[in-house]
Amino acid sequence: MSVDIDYDGDPFRPTKERPKASVVRFDDVEPWARHASDIGCNFDHLVWGYDLPASRWFDRGELRQLDPGEYTDFQSHREDVEGPVEKVVRVVSGRGVLRTEHRDEPLERFDLVTVPTGAAYQLGNAGTNELWLASWTSVGDNHLHEASTLEPAERTGAREEYERVMAARTDEGLQTAPGYAGDYDGDPDEDRPEPTVTRFAESMPKVFHESPAVGCNADRPDWITTTEDLEWFSDSVVMRLDPGTYTSLHTHFDNEGPHEEVYWVMAGEARLVTEYRDERLRRFDCAFFPTNNPHSIGNVGTDTLWVGAWGARGGREAEFELDDLEVSERPGQAEEYERVMAARKERGLSTPSWVSFDDE
Repeated sequence: MSVDIDYDGDPFRPTKERPKASVVRFDDVEPWARHASDIGCNFDHLVWGYDLPASRWFDRGELRQLDPGEYTDFQSHREDVEGPVEKVVRVVSGRGVLRTEHRDEPLERFDLVTVPTGAAYQLGNAGTNELWLASWTSVGDNHLHEASTLEPAERTGAREEYERVMAARTDEGLQTAPGYAGDYDGDPDEDRPEPTVTRFAESMPKVFHESPAVGCNADRPDWITTTEDLEWFSDSVVMRLDPGTYTSLHTHFDNEGPHEEVYWVMAGEARLVTEYRDERLRRFDCAFFPTNNPHSIGNVGTDTLWVGAWGARGGREAEFELDDLEVSERPGQAEEYERVMAARKERGLSTPSWVSFDDE
């Protein structure tokens, strides 16, 4: 595997068009407690909030820990209260359950839950170990309402919505909360969307092949889910990298939406590579890449690296889908790789062993 780079331009010329990545470290995030409530949250539990001020569409990130038998609030992000809120939830580890007004579904490691605006849901720990859930919220180009920052039980109409959901579950023969009186006098079967579960164990990965032209040094699988039931989020990916392997260094140009992306380390130890710097990432660390930012990630540990990735483009249309093409086949990626390698060399940063330069 080798690539010879003969870049004769100024690698710093498009700097203004290549914004920098940002990193949120788990150790720097102070958790807060979600409190037990009368809308289904049965214990206090911890939540870590991930703030991405440079993002247009990733409005709120949360990492949630639930002990065995603990449940979140039963909630729905109603548009008349919170705006057009969508949510994506990935099981990082543990065994859980998704409860809706019409069904209960088991959740396993790396399963994905997509929650469209207005869908009612509750998440709980159905296993014997801690359940860790990573989630992102988006309202597209809209403003995130203050209601979304409140405890779910404090949001307008939360109790009435809970009563409706309990009535709908009663009609379905599903378990309801202790103390539910069953005196809801409206129509519990309002026309509401339902959350969708994509099961990791039933998904087939796309294999991205070794490609020295863009820095991918081994074949590797990505489990890509296109979030077709959502408008603001475009995709969610699970990446698996063996020790010593790297993804392609790639840039999501405007022809992809434009496309913002988040990486969240779910297990293992990673090295984030950009044209400006390298960063070591550990479990629960998060990296954000704005549109036009070149980035790559590699496994610098001794165990398998698992990374969760989310893409958002605010409802914009892309010229192609990410899982249709190898990275090297996407427009401009090979040229961008050569520019970034030349920029890293000029900055005194390392370049891969398989890269050589004509002027050496």
